[in-house]
Amino acid sequence: LQRLFARGDLFLPVSVQARDRLLELGCPERKIVIHRMGVDVRQFDMTARRRFASTTLRILSVGRCIEKKGFAYALEAMAFLQDIPCEYTIIGDGPLRDALEAKARALGVAVRVRFMGARDSGTIRRCLKDADVFLAPSVTAGSGEKEGIPVVLMEAMASGVPVLTTANGAIRELVQDGQTGFLVFERDPVALAAKLRALRHAPEHVESAVRAARALIEEKFNITALNQELLKLFTNIAYESV
Repeated sequence: LQRLFARGDLFLPVSVQARDRLLELGCPERKIVIHRMGVDVRQFDMTARRRFASTTLRILSVGRCIEKKGFAYALEAMAFLQDIPCEYTIIGDGPLRDALEAKARALGVAVRVRFMGARDSGTIRRCLKDADVFLAPSVTAGSGEKEGIPVVLMEAMASGVPVLTTANGAIRELVQDGQTGFLVFERDPVALAAKLRALRHAPEHVESAVRAARALIEEKFNITALNQELLKLFTNIAYESV
């Protein structure tokens, strides 16, 4: 790593968390620039959608079926919501899918949970248009692996879908609780269920968060602007090397 840090001209972590880790490893601060991941906001419309009321609450998660995505805790949360009409869709595949499907059956929620497997970006965008809440119940895996800033969270926020997630990894750099989305502590299905229930009964609070989330994505996570910034960074480095 020290040889890499000496030879490299520029290091581009996607989050403050990743920057701090580079500093801990010995990367010179002058060579580090935080450069965010982003989305093409033009592909995501702020779709007018029903806001809960007496209708079925449509909950969506997208991600690989691996430990850090925390889908097991989302399934447990569904078990605490047996008294309200809701349906939960998980898009994604991975090594834990069979175990998650078995868990849904054991919890008695399989009839309200749909595992769609891997899908292309067009399908994900269509599902976002139909969703009432985007749920990302991320956790720190046993290996220590944490989330960065999931791009699909940005896509949900750009689409006008309220996001419920956990204070895990760098997610807090994107989602501010009650302002651009909603946060709970990780590995807490009771808190997830309680927040879903609260959101269902406070659509006016959801609307303000949705508008703020879209504005944040347009301002700081717009891939068009970020690409221009990246070009400037590379151009500056090229001129300095001449």
